[in-house]
This record gives sequence, structure tokens and C-alpha cells, in this order.
Amino acid sequence: MFDFERLAEECAAAQRWSFFFTSAPLNIPAGAASPPNAIAILLSSGGVFLFPLYVPWLKQHYSPTQSELSTIILAGMMGQYAFAVLWGAVIDSIGPHACSLAASALFLISWSAFAYLAANSLGSPAILAALFFTAGVGRVASYFSAIFASRSQKKSGLATSVPLALSGLSPLVLSYVAGLDVFQTPGGVFDVPKFVFWMGIGCTVIHAIGAIGLKHVDDLANEEGERARLMGVSEDEHVIEAQREAMKAGCMVVQKVESDGAVSALLKDCGFWGYVAIGIVITGTAETVISNIGTIVMEFPGHAESLAATQVRFISIASTLAKLCTGPLADWICPPVDEGPMMVCWCEPVRPEAKKGLNRMLFPAMCLAILASVYAYTAVCITSADQLWVLSVGTGLAYGASWAILPSITSVIWGARNLGRNFGILSYAPLIGTPVFTASSAVAALVGCSMLWRRWSGRL
Repeated sequence: MFDFERLAEECAAAQRWSFFFTSAPLNIPAGAASPPNAIAILLSSGGVFLFPLYVPWLKQHYSPTQSELSTIILAGMMGQYAFAVLWGAVIDSIGPHACSLAASALFLISWSAFAYLAANSLGSPAILAALFFTAGVGRVASYFSAIFASRSQKKSGLATSVPLALSGLSPLVLSYVAGLDVFQTPGGVFDVPKFVFWMGIGCTVIHAIGAIGLKHVDDLANEEGERARLMGVSEDEHVIEAQREAMKAGCMVVQKVESDGAVSALLKDCGFWGYVAIGIVITGTAETVISNIGTIVMEFPGHAESLAATQVRFISIASTLAKLCTGPLADWICPPVDEGPMMVCWCEPVRPEAKKGLNRMLFPAMCLAILASVYAYTAVCITSADQLWVLSVGTGLAYGASWAILPSITSVIWGARNLGRNFGILSYAPLIGTPVFTASSAVAALVGCSMLWRRWSGRL
């Protein structure tokens, strides 16, 4: 059994860190606009994943077939992927506050309508599936608003890890809330319509407040602007002065050219497709294990009924810990390259200072190595269900670490200007990879990861 008081304390501590790293106020007291965003992640993003709690009520009032139940939850999952690129483009062009406002409206429509229909036994499984799809769209809008509330290159890993971890804890926390007496009928049955209604109201209010307080935080731009104001010079004057100093040293300074941010240019980049393939293998194979862990347990004779739940718990804990630790660890041992507003072409005998730290492609490579190892170990060495913890822990670690590091690599290589759109494209990886990849693919992708490691040497 979980200690609810301890969980509440841990969540409160996580919220305090999330408030600091993922949001920024708009001309209001410091921190006043930050809590709604973190609370929205913690309380609302996991509503779709509580579908197993809704099934008994739906069976009693709608008598759906197993196929119809599967369609409802599948619609919720698909809603998270369908508009990922769209929300990424909204992040890039407008900002995270727009996604928060959209999530507020989507949650209001989906959860309130679902609660009303369920309370009165109205509608059909097809309508419920449409509402779950809408809730899934709202969930990814909320998710993107939190992930991209801070675009800090110096602490990109940390700014990503905290909201990811909170998002992963959301179903666990909501399941405890659903177990409160206030959401039980006099007969001790879980009152699904009441819970869903109040969850929808809470999500709507929280995201509406978040829409007021969220705004892009680009600490590098802020620092450069502040430095220029203190020095009393414009950026153009700063560039001219740098050119003069470089010419005195016998070198040349040229203005750095921004890469083409068009989708067509991105799709022509072979490195991007190799990177997507790596993401497909990591997240696709991991989600295959996660979604089928119950079936895997049942393949072993004499397994305990509670063992599947234990494996799910192992995966959840390992994934959350990996998300929390990978980002800060990457910021520490793989600091990003500060290229500055210009590019200097050095000549003999001067050489540019070598990049300090490791390459961030180390982390995807480690994820692939972990997956290949645990898959091979499972196939060759595991003979009983009690040994499946190796598969569960390894899969959870690789899955959580991959999602914590992929956004920061995307930002460094293809720029922060279109980070939301590019990450939205990358988020389709598990949708493609889940049904098609196996353990052998992890080895092949590891080779590709090594090639990109060499190609991007000095940039990550």
C-alpha cells in the first residue's frame, strides 16, 4: 500500500521545483502565475488514463462490448498524437499560454459532456469515444504548455524533466483522489459522473488561470539583452566591435546564419530522419512492453494475479526517476555549446576552445543499450514471472530517460524557434514504433546513434 501522506509531501516538493523551472509570471508577483501550470499537469493530464476505473460504471449503464470499450480508450490515446504538430506550431508562433487556454476549453467540453451523459445513461459508446478523443487532444495541449513554458538552453534538461515527471505521476495522484469518500455512492461504488465532472471543472479553471500566467522564458535572450543595456551598446555595435578585435588578431568574424526553419528543409535533413528512427525504436519498443506487460506476465505458469500490478508499479517508478534525474544529469555532464550571436573563423595559430563535457547522444545510446540488454536477457534467461522486474525496471528507465533528453537535443540541433513543431513530429515516434519494432532494432538504432554522435560532435 502507498503512504498517501508521504506521496502528498513528495508531490508538494515536486510542485515547488516545477513552479520555479517551468513558468514565468506576467508583471505580477513572482511565482503567483507559476503554480497553476504545475497543478494542471499534476491533476489533469492523467484523466484519460483512469479509464479502467470508469469501465464498471460504463458496463452497468451502457453494456458495451469489449471492442467498444477498446475503441473508447484507443480514441483517448490517439487524441494525444493527432494534433501534436499543431500544438507545437501554436507554441512556436503564439506561446504556451495559448495551449493552456485551448486545453481549458477542451477539458470543459469533453469531461463535462462525458459526466452528463454517464449520469443520465445517454449517448452511445461512439459519442463517448469522441469525447475521450477530445480529452486526449486537451491532454497533449496541456502537456506542451508545461514542457515549453521554459526554453532555457542552459538548463533545458531540468526544465523538461520536472513537468515530465509530474505528468507521469498524474494518474497515480488522480487515482487516490478518485478513492476519496466524496466520490463514492452511499453503496460504496465509485461515482464516475461526479468525479469526472469535478475533474473537468478543476482542469478548466486551472488551465484558464495558466493561460494568464504562462509566457516563453528565453534566459539566453534575456541575458544578452540585459548585458547590452548595461554596456550601453546595441547588438549591431557589439558585432562590429567584435569584428574589429578579431581583425586585429588576424582573424575574420562573420554573422551566424540561422538555419532554414521550413518543414521542407527539416524533412530533407537525413540526420533528422535518423534521429526520428532512434526515437521510434526507443519509445516504440518500450511502449510495446508497457502496454503488454500484463499479457507477458500471464505467459508464465503459476503467476500471482497481483504480479502484473507490481510490474506496472516498477515501470512507473523507474520511468519517473529516470525523467527526474536524466535532465539535470545531462545539463551537468553535457553542457550545451554557447555559440553566441556570431561565428568566428579562427586562423593559425589560434584555435577555438574545444567543447567541454560529453555528447548528449550518449543518453539515447545508453537507452538503446539498456533496451537491447533487457530484451535479450528476457528472451534467454528469464524462466519465471518473478524475474520480470528486470524487464520492467530496464524498460521504465530507458523510456523515461529518452523523453527527458530528446527535447533538449532537438532544440540544440534544429533550433528553439521551431522546437514545438519539431518535437511534435518526434512525438509520433511511439505511434509508429510500437507495432513494428523488436529487440534487434535496438541494436541497429544503436549503430545509427553512434553515427549521429560523430556527426554532431562539438554541437551537443
